[in-house]
Order: sequence, then structure tokens, then C-alpha cells
Amino acid sequence: MLLPLPQAITSGTLTLEWWMSIVPGTGLSSARIDLWEYNDASSIASQMRFTYNYAWETGFKLQILDGIEVNFACEVPTNEWFKMSLHCNFHADEWEVLINDLSQGVFHNAPSQVSVISFKPFNGDSYFIDDVYYEYEPYTAPELGLAISAIESADWANQISQPYYWNRNKLAELVGYDLTPQLQFRNTGNETITSFDFTLQYNGESYTEQISNINLPPSGNYRWQSAVDFTVNNQSENMTASVSAVNGSTLEPVYRTIEIVPIIPNEYRKVLFEASTATWCPVVPSIESGH
Repeated sequence: MLLPLPQAITSGTLTLEWWMSIVPGTGLSSARIDLWEYNDASSIASQMRFTYNYAWETGFKLQILDGIEVNFACEVPTNEWFKMSLHCNFHADEWEVLINDLSQGVFHNAPSQVSVISFKPFNGDSYFIDDVYYEYEPYTAPELGLAISAIESADWANQISQPYYWNRNKLAELVGYDLTPQLQFRNTGNETITSFDFTLQYNGESYTEQISNINLPPSGNYRWQSAVDFTVNNQSENMTASVSAVNGSTLEPVYRTIEIVPIIPNEYRKVLFEASTATWCPVVPSIESGH
């Protein structure tokens, strides 16, 4: 079943709600709901998979994917009706998942346009759906506003030509690796931005810089690469970025976080031969890197 929206949603807030009941079957998955960027399936903005968990777990799991990876996961009821809600704030890039009106968390989604919603079974299984509802609220830009639209590793981000493909919630790096953060900022207001302050915090370290002599127009994006590196800790920890003093104003600071997940090498195994590897990637095991 396809639900075309009256227009391609690129800003503002889109609220999607429906009731559903999942019928367990013999497949690995039972339901799939796609949000398409355009009026065809050539580009999926977000993919919702309601899947069986592993044999030693119970119930179903909702996994939400974008063009790269799983952005979000939570448990969902089985063999009963429940209300599924998705609140998409395109300008702030915050997508909230609710089950039976209870928030399950917020995630950031890379593609920032939705035109069509597709409901379909998966792997021969089935589900029931009812009372599909959507509501769109246009975005009213403030006079002055600046958001942090992404935090990424510079080594990885510089390989990607399309900025929205490096918008993630987690970043996996080798323990001890010197991580160079790269950030993308977005002007969410009506006034051109010429300066702002920002701070990066991770693993007890803090770095602050004043950005000036820029000309960032409304809805424009600005990339910045850190002049300092942060050593990856051996435990998962959030890196937090904040912006303040936009054009010298006293606006409340705006925050964004990304979880830095450590990759701990196995000291007892070394690569002796490699048939192929992504040589541009700093974390792929290889003879050269010694992992």
C-alpha cells in the first residue's frame, strides 16, 4: 500500500501515526515500512523493519535504517494491536519514535526528504494496519538560528561526496586512535550568520573555538574540521558539540552528541595476508596498520 504525500516534505515537522498488529510467521521478518524520498523506490529516506529477534530472545524488534546503517532499535508488541508514531522534525534533524504514545527515543536520519510512505509485508509474513494518519506543520524560521547537523570523523567524511550520508548516531573507531572530528552546521534562521562559538567535549577533554569572517546564508551549510585530535577511549562515550554566541547574540546554546564506540583489537591475532581491503578506511584490518 502506497500513501503519497501532497508534497515532498523537506522542512517543518511531519507526524505519522498508525495502528498495527504483527502476525508472527516463519520468515525472518514480518513487516516493512519505507519512507521514500521521491515518488518511486529509487531512494529510501528511512526503512522501518519489524523483525524477529534471535532465538534466545522474545518478541519483535523495530529497526530503522537509512542509506547506511541501523539508526534506531527498540522492542515492539506481538499478536496485539499497538499504536506506532513517528515524529519527524526535518529542520532540527530529530526523529522521535513512540509506541502507544510512549517515547522510545530520538535518532538522527541522514536523508532529509519524504514523499511517499510504503506499507508492505516482508518474506511472506503479514501484518494488519489501520487508522493511518499524518499531519504536516510548516517550518517558521526564527530571525537567528544555528544547528549542528552532523558530527563525523574527518578521515571518513572526506571520502563522502554527499554531506547527508555522513550523518550518524554512532561512530566506531579503534581504541587509541586519534580522532579528528568534522562538523557540519546549518543556518536555521532568516539572518546570515557571520560568527559563532562552539565547544567539543569528549573523554574529559574540551576544545573551544571562535568562528568568524564567514558568510552563511539562510538554510546554508558550513563544514568545519577540528584543529585538535581526541584519543578514542576504551569505553563507549558520547562526544558533545555545542554552539553559542551566534552573531554575538545571547541565544541559548544548541547541543548535539554522537556516541564514540571503541573497537578493541585482538592482540593475539594479526593479519598475515589480505586479498583486498578498503585502503582509504583507517579502521579496516590490514597488514599495513598491523591489526
